[in-house]
Amino acid sequence: MVRGRGLGEALMRLWAVLLVAVWVTRDGLAQQIPIPERMVGTTNIVSEPTLSGGKLLGCGLTYRAVIRDWRYRQGDPSIVFGSFGLAKARADTALGGFLKVVVQDLSMDGGRLVTTPNMPTSAYLLSMKGVATADDRVGGGASDQPGGLFTVFSLGGSFLDVMTQAIEAQKVSVMFARRAGGLDVPIELDLLVVDTNEQFQRTRNPKEMLAFAECLPRLLP
Repeated sequence: MVRGRGLGEALMRLWAVLLVAVWVTRDGLAQQIPIPERMVGTTNIVSEPTLSGGKLLGCGLTYRAVIRDWRYRQGDPSIVFGSFGLAKARADTALGGFLKVVVQDLSMDGGRLVTTPNMPTSAYLLSMKGVATADDRVGGGASDQPGGLFTVFSLGGSFLDVMTQAIEAQKVSVMFARRAGGLDVPIELDLLVVDTNEQFQRTRNPKEMLAFAECLPRLLP
């Protein structure tokens, strides 16, 4: 099994091999065959509480997925990862929602795999019932990783409803735009996928989602 950073490296190695294998030259132009469908989708979900001095400050799920972007990149692939959940900046501050989205676009340059960080202009969560957190945004900016956007949400609107619906449906969508006013790119996350091997066979188990669900009541007042 491959997790976290190791999975990202494995994805890129396999992706490079596949692309070199399927690229052909005709009239001097390189043509790309679409990536295998088994590569696309959620590859990793992990429950990740945030603590400071032994005190619980946040409950979150980290995620990683491979997508084909048909909104902006004509189906070219990207690796997208990040986290979402509820947290406090400090023990004495108010609780809020958060979403981190890191986008790494994949392409070929002369037979060489190129990874390009590409920070979204906006991002939000969308439940399977169509409830969105976009209107609850209260702040955000560049995250600590290249290509990453961190967004903060208030809890006075739909954010808690979206969290509840995500746990009930075992799915939630991360939505992000690449330019202001542009179309949103959807990433439907399967919250039961806890691991993916190098053959892109997924292991599904509710343990990480349940750990997140059990964390939330300890955080909420």
